[in-house]
Amino acid sequence: MSSWIQPNRGCQTDGSDPKRLAAKNAMPLVPFVVRPGAPRSVRVRTLRSQRCPLVPIVAFAHNGPLPFSGVDVLRLAGGPAALLEALLWARDWSTERRSTAPAQARTHLLQQLLALLSCCCRNPIGTDVSNEPTRLPLHQLVLLWTGSFGCLLKAASPAQEKVWRKRHAESGGVMSAEFLVRGELPPALPQARLCEVLQRVAEVQADWPMEVRLLWRVLHSRSTAREVSKLWMAAPYTMQDISSEVESAPVHEMFIPGIIAASGTLSRSLQKCLLCTGCQVPPGVSPASFVAACADALNELRNADQLRQVRVQGPGAAAVQRLVQEET
Repeated sequence: MSSWIQPNRGCQTDGSDPKRLAAKNAMPLVPFVVRPGAPRSVRVRTLRSQRCPLVPIVAFAHNGPLPFSGVDVLRLAGGPAALLEALLWARDWSTERRSTAPAQARTHLLQQLLALLSCCCRNPIGTDVSNEPTRLPLHQLVLLWTGSFGCLLKAASPAQEKVWRKRHAESGGVMSAEFLVRGELPPALPQARLCEVLQRVAEVQADWPMEVRLLWRVLHSRSTAREVSKLWMAAPYTMQDISSEVESAPVHEMFIPGIIAASGTLSRSLQKCLLCTGCQVPPGVSPASFVAACADALNELRNADQLRQVRVQGPGAAAVQRLVQEET
């Protein structure tokens, strides 16, 4: 069993339905968690002794404005490992949502908590060099973002990606849960972590938002040019290298194979981005296929005598430039 998940000692297995046991243990905690009048020591002591699913209670059993922030939830849960256990419980068993907090506040909080666990390091920096900080294992990361929480998965906007980079730099490269929760915490995964999720999931999830489903298809080379162009027109940043500081960000190298393999004609603006922003042409992409996928943009540049604007990089760059020059 991974060190991220500890046995739920508050829900004993005696042959009964585990869902009923968990719900039975959780319901007495509702007044302590959702009523701000209860003494903090009582809430913390009760939660820690019972080790019950905190997040479903906060998210789904409260009427009115949420009285909690991510700091409160992490503290009441007893740390990231206990919070992960609660979220995984919620993923599998949380179906009682007849009385809920306002949808927008609930969604934002859950997305922040999921992003927190997905990106934080389990151990802060310490003197023991053998106990190096580690992030959530990929198989548990995938569990968080599939199933009932799949609908909350989304790509970080350029502004949110910038926040993630800033927090990473401020932490010295090791973002503990305690560090992340006490500053600005985007409710979306950074691009690199999102792609780890999408690459690990074998089949597209029906609960994912359309944007995420299209991105999965591009990563797995299962999309058409029409689908790629649709995603490009709606949210180009999802396929761009938004860690780049340039004004016109190139298409990220990891998406180029799926884009080039898409059947049909790509949008003209995407073709131009592939050709003129310094995209990395990865080793697995045929230079001839790359040039063919950008044929319309190349014709436009040729007719305007602007082929000098073609700028690509990476292992296939020289071959692409040669093919472009041969067509002049």
